[in-house]
Amino acid sequence: MTSTNIRFEPEDVERFANASHDRNPLHLSAVYARRSAFGEPIIFGILGVLAAVGVGPTLPAKTVGKISIAFRRPLYVGAAYQVRCDERKPDQLKLSIEDGGVVATSAIITLLDGTISEWPRQLSPGSAPTSRALARNPEDLSPGITARGRYASDPEALTELGRRYSLHKKGFSATQVAALLWASYLVGMELPGERAIFSQLGITFHPEAAVRDPHFDYSARVTGFDDRFDLLDVVADLSSQGQRIAEVSISSFVRRDAPSLNLSLLHAALPPSTLLKGKAALVVGGSRGLGAALVGALASQGCDVAFNYRDGAAEAQALCGLLRNESGSVVPLAADAADTSQCLRMRDEIKTRLGGLDIFIANATPPLQGLSFTPEMSDRFRNFVDRSLALVASPLAAFIDLLKHRAGTVVLISSAVASPSAKEYPADWLHYVAAKCAAEGLMSSLSKQMPAVRFLIARPPRMLTDLTNTPQGRHATRPVEDIAAAIVSRSSDIDLPHLSVLEQF
Repeated sequence: MTSTNIRFEPEDVERFANASHDRNPLHLSAVYARRSAFGEPIIFGILGVLAAVGVGPTLPAKTVGKISIAFRRPLYVGAAYQVRCDERKPDQLKLSIEDGGVVATSAIITLLDGTISEWPRQLSPGSAPTSRALARNPEDLSPGITARGRYASDPEALTELGRRYSLHKKGFSATQVAALLWASYLVGMELPGERAIFSQLGITFHPEAAVRDPHFDYSARVTGFDDRFDLLDVVADLSSQGQRIAEVSISSFVRRDAPSLNLSLLHAALPPSTLLKGKAALVVGGSRGLGAALVGALASQGCDVAFNYRDGAAEAQALCGLLRNESGSVVPLAADAADTSQCLRMRDEIKTRLGGLDIFIANATPPLQGLSFTPEMSDRFRNFVDRSLALVASPLAAFIDLLKHRAGTVVLISSAVASPSAKEYPADWLHYVAAKCAAEGLMSSLSKQMPAVRFLIARPPRMLTDLTNTPQGRHATRPVEDIAAAIVSRSSDIDLPHLSVLEQF
């Protein structure tokens, strides 16, 4: 068993996208990925496998006959991963990509005796049937649906991938690598398309020594869809010039659309009123999820609300449009709330547009990735806690004088997992718990120094947000509208104690 580290850079992702024609925005768009459960773009699964093969053993007298891959956890740009290689069997190679001791991707490669001929020096131009990922809903993916076409990976990028990872020395022909790229394309662009999360891939290769220019005719068919887990099963055949290349089986999850603010549900939980007429509020991290629901709840009570967002101007404008008939006004502010200079700019704008501040809600949090508590993860663990605390401390420090001037209220959106009575939480969320506890400690300390300001720590339960919007994560969640209504009702209470905790929703 051998172990080697790998790391992915943005140019690796772009090179793979060019080679495969897989332009799924989950891998390429920070704004799009921010609305997913991953929070930021993730590495193409097949790219991870090729990188792992690249640090694996040289196989001078072997060719690949079959490969089986399981994608278990996402990989991210800039993070270091460990590749473990087990080559104890002469006809089989086992590779795993681990993230702090947890397997993220595993592959079993069945080897045959033989040698790989030199990769072609000249390949025909690459092409694929579509350049825009299809936005299929789970309801659109019934058994029997097919995808057919002709595919060829980009020749220059394919050659560069082969050179980058020395794939011709690892038992992979250009045709076999192109087949892996095609699988990424099919999942990310066609079946299921934009909402895909690759789960498993199996490819059995047929002898293809005569194929020198890897252009494929492919036929793929949906064989099943499990709506309990939104899991799609597909089988496919690849052929070239009438010669069968490979048989393929694919499983992928289909992400559902992220939930958006439901005004009817919000109004049912908190009937519109003028209770907060003449008040001004700021919601840090307010363009979507619980933040958007908090903005809506405040505006429904007559409060004039500014909300901060870092990415997603279109989402911010859509929220303003949705709330245009509420009795309170809504003001979007683009800024990185962890940046002190940008927070001071927001303060000046709020003073000009709203005149001051009565309610401050700290809702922003960094993208949450599962992290094990190991030495390899310590930097990422600390970075998460640092940025989480900065998203609370930096804007609060900028606005605290305005709040003191009006005897205002600070609301921290913490979590039920930070409660001393919490009985369980995911084992790889220790960094999240640490960050929430640190922010709660800040609230407690500030409350002792600032008797004119009230502090409310809200510990909501698991909600249906972008973070939990996965096939398994959606179960047993609460609507954000109910939670926002409870928080705004409590923060508006004239008898709110100087420091209080809300954890019954």
